[in-house]
Amino acid sequence: MKIFIRVIFSIFILVGMFSLTLLTNSAGGAEDNLKKVILNVEGMTCPMCPLMVKTAVKNLEGVIEVDVNYKEAKAVVSYQEGKVTVEQIIKAIEKVGFKARSSESGPSVSADRSKTHEMMMDQKGSSLDSRRQIKIPDAMKVMQKSMMRFYMDALGEITSALATNDMKKAATSARELGWKPEMEQMCEMVVKMSGEEDFRKLGMAMHKKADEVANFASAGNRKKTLISLSHLIKSCNACHTIFRH
Repeated sequence: MKIFIRVIFSIFILVGMFSLTLLTNSAGGAEDNLKKVILNVEGMTCPMCPLMVKTAVKNLEGVIEVDVNYKEAKAVVSYQEGKVTVEQIIKAIEKVGFKARSSESGPSVSADRSKTHEMMMDQKGSSLDSRRQIKIPDAMKVMQKSMMRFYMDALGEITSALATNDMKKAATSARELGWKPEMEQMCEMVVKMSGEEDFRKLGMAMHKKADEVANFASAGNRKKTLISLSHLIKSCNACHTIFRH
């Protein structure tokens, strides 16, 4: 599984796939039930945010067209009534880290819950959680968390491969977590935006440990691969012990 290639290009691939879906849906001739809603979107902090919102909404069955205006912080969604609801559209936007509500209504229930959670975190979270906060835009946090999930998938693949003594597959999966130029660039970007030099050290240590796992697996040494894998997981935890979003 080419994890990092998927991370870098996934959004662009999805946009292409959803564009095809859009053409298919448009050809369906269900214009009689066509509705349009204007949503206020909060939390868009960079030019890439509208693409994330657009991609999330286009993934819903029944959505015909999405237009997101970054400056006005609005999303105009055309959809087929009966196939998707405004509430589902709002939930899709909130799922990728933004807040949304209809311009003709008050805040959504989920938006209210999110605001309450933020207030609680502002009042108590910082004192209870002593970890250092990585100060990067919300959109980057969403993407970073997606990458973390990819890492967990890779760890699962390595473990599964070792369980069946498939050392070749274990090596391939571990190599995808290894230290590569693109990973170095991603770490540098976070360091430059957050000023947290330790993030680079911990990130490099984790990815290089993955290379070690791959090397042991390639050599067919299952015992050393398992030991190195345990160190890799501890390296992941070491970073999360120090930093938080």
